Amino acid sequence: MPEAAREQALRRLPEEIHEEYFAAEFGAQLKDPDAFAAEGSVLSMDSDEDEQMELPPEAEIEFDAGELHHSSGHLEQGIDEHDLNAVEHESEDGDHEIPMFEPEPFEDRMEEAGSERAQEEPAPQPKKRPASQRASAKSKAKVQAAQKKPAARQPRPNELCPGTPGKPCTFSTTLPGTPASIQPKRGEKHCMFCSADACERAFASKRPKVLPVLKKLPPEDRSKALINIEHWQGQEKAHEMKSKLTNAKAKPPKQEWKQLLEVRKPLKAPMEEEEQIEYEQAVRRDRQRARRKVMCPEHKGKHGTRKQEEKEVAEVRARFGEIADLATNDCGLPAPQDPTARMLEAWCKQGSWAMCTKCHSLQPQNLEPMDFKRVKKATMTPNRCTACRHEEYVPALEDVPLVLRNLAPEVLQALRPLDINTGPAVRADYGYRVHMSMISFAWAPRSVESKIKKLPKADRRKARAALNHLLSCRDSDYCAFYDKHLEFLNRHGKDAEEKLRKRPLRYIEQE
Repeated sequence: MPEAAREQALRRLPEEIHEEYFAAEFGAQLKDPDAFAAEGSVLSMDSDEDEQMELPPEAEIEFDAGELHHSSGHLEQGIDEHDLNAVEHESEDGDHEIPMFEPEPFEDRMEEAGSERAQEEPAPQPKKRPASQRASAKSKAKVQAAQKKPAARQPRPNELCPGTPGKPCTFSTTLPGTPASIQPKRGEKHCMFCSADACERAFASKRPKVLPVLKKLPPEDRSKALINIEHWQGQEKAHEMKSKLTNAKAKPPKQEWKQLLEVRKPLKAPMEEEEQIEYEQAVRRDRQRARRKVMCPEHKGKHGTRKQEEKEVAEVRARFGEIADLATNDCGLPAPQDPTARMLEAWCKQGSWAMCTKCHSLQPQNLEPMDFKRVKKATMTPNRCTACRHEEYVPALEDVPLVLRNLAPEVLQALRPLDINTGPAVRADYGYRVHMSMISFAWAPRSVESKIKKLPKADRRKARAALNHLLSCRDSDYCAFYDKHLEFLNRHGKDAEEKLRKRPLRYIEQE
């Protein structure tokens, strides 16, 4: 920076910064005691006006151990070996040369001065909320703190029912298959289903809790409890409990699903006798594979006759319990012994889907911790249904015209102007089909009319009625595809090559 500009900038600095710069600029000269022997000495600066600056009278300059001290507090500059640019050692004549150091750049001092001023400015205070808002926030915090309940402790060993000799208790209503909770302070030693005295006290109470507890128990534990009640209280009391349980409003999930699935009917024609026999044989093979792999591996490799199947099923029932099948195509295995596994299987069979009470569409259900304690209901309200909340159309049985119901696969194939290719039919070991290729479309080699003529008489009548309905229907684009198919056949003739009949892959985007 030129000297004139430096001097003008120096005049505009405050006294504190000015003195600090002065000391930094000429601090090395202050180390010479001969140059400044008395207070009030004058230092000259090279400038155009040759102005001189006088040190403050109260400034006392002390020379001690190579450090410079300013008694007024404005200057406190220490000279250390690390801060010196060059240190000259004692010469042969014994004279000491004053070490010089390079002053800090003037621009940095200007920036530091601005930053110090910015730090001195007070920070803006945050706005305070009104007293009413603060009070409401405190009340909400108190309510939330009150709602948070501490976690319940685990029951002690003396607070669990020990069961009967040789039979542990499994009548817990919170964790199925575990011992029920008791109150030792009230003199309870067993639950109401493991002791005759406890059962007698439960029925003699003013507000008996036998029926509510029975409703919460799983079916297997409930049947065991009813057997104990019949043994201690007689058949009449046991039949009374059974009648109250059967007349309850809440139906078992299995019975509930039977009634709900009557609303959903398949639109295709029922299987023929040969197809039904083949399907039943496939179910028997699947059950045999699961039974021999899990329950009785010693029967692997044996011929699967009816007699052998009955023998294996009898062994499984004797060793693991009754078969817990809910459908005709179930796996044919008993329920798991572990309560967690048993509830998980119940969720897979009955709680993983729910049916809307309005549109009768099925919605998948997530597995939740509560599902290990009870089985979900088979129904769901419309506000939980995805289709009802988004006002989506769900096809119903009454929406399908009568002429399009119960059509045989051969009739459906004849009515198609397009041939659909989904790739080779390959199924994995677990039964599901494997995705082998992308779906593709091609024009049928013959017209719809010619394909209908080759059908049997009964199917031919149904196919013609369905074709007339589809061609006259305004809500369907079947007529457009039907006309395009005829145009293709008029141009290329019947039985054209597959290369000509095949549509491009983008044809999948056709509505």
